[in-house]
Amino acid sequence: MPFGGPTGRDKDTLDGAREVGARSGLRQRSKTGKDPAGDDVFVGRQSIYDRELNVIGYELLFRDANRNEAAFECGVQATSQVLIHALLDIGLDRIAGTTPVFVNIPQGLISDSITEILPPSRTVLEILESVDFNDEVAARLASLRGKGYRLALDDFVYSEERAGELELVDIVKLDVRVFEPDALADQVRLLRRYPLQLIAEKIETQAEMKFCLELGFESFQGYFLSRPEIIPGTRCTVDLDTLTLLIESCRDPLTANPAIARQVGQNAALSYGLLQAAKSCFELGQAPITSLDHAVDFLGPGFVSRLASLFVGTGATRQPSHRLLSALQRASMCELLAGSAEFELARQSYLVGLLSALDLLLDQPIAAIISPLPLAEELKGAIVTHEGPLGRLLAAVIAYEKGDWEALSASGVDVQAVSDAYWRAVPRVDEFRKALNFTAAGAAAGETV
Repeated sequence: MPFGGPTGRDKDTLDGAREVGARSGLRQRSKTGKDPAGDDVFVGRQSIYDRELNVIGYELLFRDANRNEAAFECGVQATSQVLIHALLDIGLDRIAGTTPVFVNIPQGLISDSITEILPPSRTVLEILESVDFNDEVAARLASLRGKGYRLALDDFVYSEERAGELELVDIVKLDVRVFEPDALADQVRLLRRYPLQLIAEKIETQAEMKFCLELGFESFQGYFLSRPEIIPGTRCTVDLDTLTLLIESCRDPLTANPAIARQVGQNAALSYGLLQAAKSCFELGQAPITSLDHAVDFLGPGFVSRLASLFVGTGATRQPSHRLLSALQRASMCELLAGSAEFELARQSYLVGLLSALDLLLDQPIAAIISPLPLAEELKGAIVTHEGPLGRLLAAVIAYEKGDWEALSASGVDVQAVSDAYWRAVPRVDEFRKALNFTAAGAAAGETV
């Protein structure tokens, strides 16, 4: 009988998942046969501890509902969902703060650029035991390490045939429940010949924990220490045509970053996702984002392309809604009103107008949405409390939308200028609607973000 014996709990890693459907763009169904519930999304996280029981990492786990169990058929799809939820729908800071996250990587994602969507300084890529180590995989792992990612082998069992894999990684995780005590001790002894961090996982009893401490493991994970926590969020969805055009632009070497930023700026949810991604990649001391141009320059077209591909790959796509078009109308009005001022103010006013509509799109208080983003404080103040010149422009536009003429007059912005901006923005939005082949009938069939 292996150390500790078998349990009936669910298996949280992606081991054994059928790698079918790669990222086909179709949302995979769970084993219950149901799609993920509504716009609510969830990520599980399980703490990893050091010998003093300090949390040194979180393993991110696929969850498709607010219940503490894994249920999926496609490992590639499950990991893609975890990535997009962690980076965009919930945010890496909210899930883990500055603590590194461990992400399961199945065979089908080893060579995919999506693997690099999370920042290297905050990510450990956990290579599943089902991965076939060939020359191509070895070269890819060496490349990932060269970019700063730490790599871990999951559920590893030492053998002479697998010894070469240890030269490619930084961390080895041993499932303590598959070994007899003497066999586990032998595994640790053999692995000590390599400069590796050893993590004892699936620890479920005090006796197992005590034994692993005696063997000299550096880190520990399992139900005895903590069960996975569920972190909820709201799905960020983008229309498929916008994503397709954006990916094509990012891959075209003749497309400049400002043009890419303009395409991102046509969708409030995508803009929000890009800013969430920028925040996850930020290092201490970096200047806050002041425009979408700034965000695209910071992340680069390659990252933006991977981000758009991740939206497509996880099925986070829908038809554009009237709410989305209203957000674009608001952003265009703000930009046009600021157009007589310096160019930078016009760019900032567009972003302020676009992001100010996120409360309607995400059904959350605007302050809760904007506060975590890496925006300049003057932009946050303009969006949330209508402070400063940009805030006054936004207040005027919102008052015009509502037909609140008293508030419009109080904003100090010329009423005729606001009206002119509205009618000048209409053809812009209509052009965008036509470009995406958006119809009222299509909207009625799925009136969502």
